[in-house]
Amino acid sequence: MGFESLQISEPLKKALSSSVNSGRFPHAAILEDEDSERLMETAKTLAAALVCSGDDKPCGRCINCLKARSDSHPDIKIFEPDPKTNNFKVETVREIRSDAYIVANEADRKVYILKDAQNMLVPAQNALLKVLEEPPEGVCFLLLTDDKNVFLQTVLSRCAVFSQGGGRRVDSGVFEAARAVAAAVPEANEYPLLAATAAFEKDKTLFRAVLQVLPEFFRAAVLIKSGVEAPEEYKTEAQKLAGNVTTANLMRMITCADDLAASFERNENYTLLITRMCAELRRASGR
Repeated sequence: MGFESLQISEPLKKALSSSVNSGRFPHAAILEDEDSERLMETAKTLAAALVCSGDDKPCGRCINCLKARSDSHPDIKIFEPDPKTNNFKVETVREIRSDAYIVANEADRKVYILKDAQNMLVPAQNALLKVLEEPPEGVCFLLLTDDKNVFLQTVLSRCAVFSQGGGRRVDSGVFEAARAVAAAVPEANEYPLLAATAAFEKDKTLFRAVLQVLPEFFRAAVLIKSGVEAPEEYKTEAQKLAGNVTTANLMRMITCADDLAASFERNENYTLLITRMCAELRRASGR
């Protein structure tokens, strides 16, 4: 029942295993995969590892692993959307939130698996956000989805993302523009960032798209600082960020990008937005 038996990519196996066995797995994670059955199998294996009392987690031999394998562990709870509406009810999320503050029965932590979390509408996501912002000790939330982009940016910014490769494809030009910004932020002076953002002056569509991709570089850097291997496509810039920016400031940078995207949607002055992007990202990074 170990990670090696899962039908997922080797980098994802390594990322999940290293984060759990290093004791640095985050309190909330989004697991992304277009194959729902494979996704649930990954989540169950991960949940077993999180409650495992053995050494090489999941060991498959301890009482916690054995109960997890038989779907009978009291500290692993699975929630699904309402079968009538196919959406998560706000009441269900509130139930999860309340239960999270009750101490685990047998393991050192409780694990909540939210199946088909992409069917969580905004009110339910906002209800979940309250516990993601101030999570109780010894609790882990696993949000299962076929596309992480359906979540509110405020939810995304508080979760680590482990992806098998699902979700929307990003245009190569957009990705390279976001990469240039991410690489420029930790530089000692502002000129590389000014140069990277110059491409947006006459291209609002590019600016908007980059603001959707840019936080992924910052999240990847947070993973690295937590002892987890970042996705290959973000690794170079994420390593640079992780080596120069604190975790708290990386989180501020994610929020900054989200705020800029919201300002763009409100049709605020575009020229000022580009200027704000440079100034606020550098300020958030501690530069």
